[in-house]
Amino acid sequence: MNQSKISVRYAKALFSIALEKNILEKIYQDMVLISNSGRIPEMAGLLNSPVISTTEKKKAMASLYEKKVDQITMSFLMLVIENKREIFLTDISRYFIDLHKKEHGIKTVTFITAAEIDETLRKKLIELIKSNFKTGVELNEKIDKDLIGGYILQIDDKQIDTSVSGKLKSLKRDLINTTFEKKL
Repeated sequence: MNQSKISVRYAKALFSIALEKNILEKIYQDMVLISNSGRIPEMAGLLNSPVISTTEKKKAMASLYEKKVDQITMSFLMLVIENKREIFLTDISRYFIDLHKKEHGIKTVTFITAAEIDETLRKKLIELIKSNFKTGVELNEKIDKDLIGGYILQIDDKQIDTSVSGKLKSLKRDLINTTFEKKL
């Protein structure tokens, strides 16, 4: 079975249970914790290791999460490990988070600038996006000094590039195309 299909299936199953039991927000917080933990190299090593037994993986996960997550999440983790799907755990948690955002009408927006933005601009940007898209906003900020100035705004599959480096690339592309057309 395709890896993403496995992850989606498990995420949808957990999401359905969380909705049914009216504990969606708690399970969402648990999945955020698990997703963030998946970025730690030692955690990835534990989950992906064929040498570490299922029993040892269960013990490790129980010691890490038992007091931090809901019992439903803990049972889910044990089931995933028992079914030998632990390598998909980070993807499962990300799909769950995406389902939660979709359920609550939250768009993930990436705002890339050459320098850090201040709180006033951040709030204005969030309000502008909320009013234009009639949705909640999760703002991810990135700093890329290569932009020189301006910004890149990414919402869903749309991108607005007003960066200096973007303008220079566009100008270069236009010059190359113009030169190429003149030679023809």
